Formats: sequence, C-alpha cells, structure tokens
Amino acid sequence: MRRVILFCVTLLAASHAVRPQQYLFVNYPIEKGLSQSVVNCVLQDSRGYIWAGTQNGLNRCDGYSFRIYSFNPADTTTLSNGWIYAIDEDKRGNLWIGTKNGLNQWLSKEKRFRRMKYATTYGNNLPDYPYDVKVARDGSVMVNTPPVLSIYHPETDTFRHFISTLPYDGSVKDNRIPLMEDHDGLIWIGSTRGLATFNRKSNTFRYFMFSRENPGTISSNYITALYQDCDGTIWVGTTDGLNLIDKRTNTVVRYYIGRRDGGGGGATRSVRSRATFTGISGSGRKAGG
Repeated sequence: MRRVILFCVTLLAASHAVRPQQYLFVNYPIEKGLSQSVVNCVLQDSRGYIWAGTQNGLNRCDGYSFRIYSFNPADTTTLSNGWIYAIDEDKRGNLWIGTKNGLNQWLSKEKRFRRMKYATTYGNNLPDYPYDVKVARDGSVMVNTPPVLSIYHPETDTFRHFISTLPYDGSVKDNRIPLMEDHDGLIWIGSTRGLATFNRKSNTFRYFMFSRENPGTISSNYITALYQDCDGTIWVGTTDGLNLIDKRTNTVVRYYIGRRDGGGGGATRSVRSRATFTGISGSGRKAGG
C-alpha cells in the first residue's frame, strides 16, 4: 500500500491538570505540499518554523503551508543539492544544512543559501557528503564526514579538520550518520565502521568497536542514532540493536530488538528519551535476557 504519511507535526492539546496529556497529530503528506515523502531530518527553529529535509528539497512549514527550497544549478544562492541529510540552527538564527553535495548555510536575514566550500587533507571527496551537522555550544559548527571530523569557526570563517582512525567507507549513504556533543563537551561521532569520541581539549579520539567475542562492546559498527539522556547516559542506535554507554564506568550494555538469543537486533534510527525509541519495531530485550 502506498505510503502517504511520513512526516507529522505533533501539537500539544490543552488538557485538564488531573488528566493524562492528550496529543493531536496533524499529518502532512505530499498532497498537502511536502516536496517528497521521505523525510530525513526535522528541525523547529527559533522563530517557530518547522524545517523538513527530504530526498528532494528542503521544506519550511508555518503550520498552514509549505515553502520548498530546491537546488537550481543556475543559481549559486540556492541549495547545492536537494537531498538533505541534516539541519541545525546557530545562535544567529542561521541554518546549517548537510546535503548530498556539500554543506550549506541558510542566511536568514538575507534569505539565501551560502555554499560552504572546503577541503580536507584526507583526500577523496569527503566534504561532498556531510552526513550530519551540529552547532556546538560555543557556536562552532561540527560536520561529520567519516573518518574526518570538521569544525567550522564562524568568527574566523575557517575550518579545522581532525582525522580519526575509523576505516573509510567510500560508498555514498542515503541516510544521516550522526554526531553529537554531550553535556561535557565531548563529541560523539558515528560512522558505518565504528563509533568514536573526540576530546576538543586534548584533540584526541577514543573508539568503541563491535567484537563478536566481547559482549561488552557495541552491537554493531554501523551507527544510526546518538542521544544523551538527562542522567548523562549515552544511547547508541545501530543497524543491529541499541546500546547504553555509561560514561562513569565506560561500560556498554546491548539491547536487542525482537529476539531472545541476542541476535538480529533490528535497526534503531532515532533515540529521543530513555523511554522512547523511535523507529524500533518489536519487543526490546537486554542481550542475553
């Protein structure tokens, strides 16, 4: 059956203080203006607009209608590509967008895009595929192009590049490969070949790799989601299960989906809280449980 709803905006409905909260879901399929049915990322900006990055255009919704931003090869003030991996907003209200052909900045006051051209010493065409973009608390912009972490400093308009020892995967991916800054400023970097952390104070990497012989390692090297909860626990989604990393003890606990034998863990695309794992189907069980 044809999928018509892949993007929804959740509106909190008014509820009585002694009653459970009720939620109203408003669906926005292509027929209501969405440019394409596969939504890779969603952001609500500081002005209240909802931005949805699809495989064919960037959409801005004001709650009533969509405005679509597309790639135009004849206009350098448009997006460099319509396939959107990631969106984030900086302190000035500008957006940073990772596309399938480079990094873009949406200049909100000028209402135009700036295509960010840069090169790394690693070679290949890594800057063409910024699989995730996050604005750090200090205002710098972190870009994930495994195995390279690039950090843009807006005050000097310069990039710094840090090369990890994660193996390079040259195949182009269709989905976001996440990175995250945790509460202590440590950067967590996903890839298809393992998980790394980067300490900006010492400029050093640390690695978490899957080992079939060691159940105390992450369940898969293909990282699909990263989240830190209010207790400081790191949650790592992979193509084969969910993982909990306790930073205090440096221990890893695997959670598999759907099977009791600890195999066939299921893909975890997004983690939003300790109680909600978006994109998981099946019942969750601790490895060996």
